[in-house]
Amino acid sequence: MPQKALSMFISSFCLRDFFKAFFIANLINDPTKKSQKNIKKTKKPMKKIFLLFIITSNSMFCQKYIDTLYNFKATEGSIVWQKVFENDQKELKKVFKQNILNKTKATNLMELETSISYNIESDLINIKKYGGSLLFSAFFIQEENNYFVNIDFKDQKYRVTIRNFTSSATSATVKINLEDYILSKNKMKNNKFNKKNLKIYDDYFTDKFTITNKKENW
Repeated sequence: MPQKALSMFISSFCLRDFFKAFFIANLINDPTKKSQKNIKKTKKPMKKIFLLFIITSNSMFCQKYIDTLYNFKATEGSIVWQKVFENDQKELKKVFKQNILNKTKATNLMELETSISYNIESDLINIKKYGGSLLFSAFFIQEENNYFVNIDFKDQKYRVTIRNFTSSATSATVKINLEDYILSKNKMKNNKFNKKNLKIYDDYFTDKFTITNKKENW
């Protein structure tokens, strides 16, 4: 099922269940029966509790899978990190190459008039700097990471897009895909595991691709 259709299905499912719960709750408190007159006041709070339980349960189900988290998004079964950086320096593409690209072990470099793309391999992240630990951070984030980078330049800003995440967590020759641990049903799992580990990636990439403006010496 296409991603858009799946999203519409989940939304309609949640909305449909809400009205179903409302209908059932009204049946519980049917005022047309004389036998219910003496217990009418008792059942009103019960109806509210029942409705609250159903709505809360549905809300939790609907939020189990999400499309975006931090600067990550799930698209067509893949994970993409994308962020726009603003910088008022002139010849921004040239500045980026001097300050970022020249300090990076890039392979398969391709340069066009308004963009640069390349692969990064064997990238190690200092997880402790970003709040991670050897014991509690995901194994794949602690190993060598590989990914594809595309930079688009436009009007004193540049957009960084990163995709094709793999990790050498098992061996130097066997790569694992980040999607295998982050996605389910072509969406990101909304859990503590993803929030914690993707936050490390997010902060790391933000630092890695930020051009620091040089201060004037006077």
